[in-house]
Amino acid sequence: MRAPIAGRVGKLEIIVMVVGPGYKAQYREVSLGDTTVDGQLMVKHGLEAGERIVVNGLQKVHPGTLIAPQPVEEPKVASNP
Repeated sequence: MRAPIAGRVGKLEIIVMVVGPGYKAQYREVSLGDTTVDGQLMVKHGLEAGERIVVNGLQKVHPGTLIAPQPVEEPKVASNP
């Protein structure tokens, strides 16, 4: 699964904010793969396909905050000839 890392990076853990049940924000610990795809790190464990993460406004969100998710367009990556 590709996902931008939008969270805080701790000593030994990487945490992202996900849209949980009832549209409430919650932290989720993830582990990253060793490679990138189109310049984005791959999430190896901790997220399921289709789960949504918070990528904007993290400074205003804490666990339990009711959020209204909005889609974000992925940046276009130039293809190599």
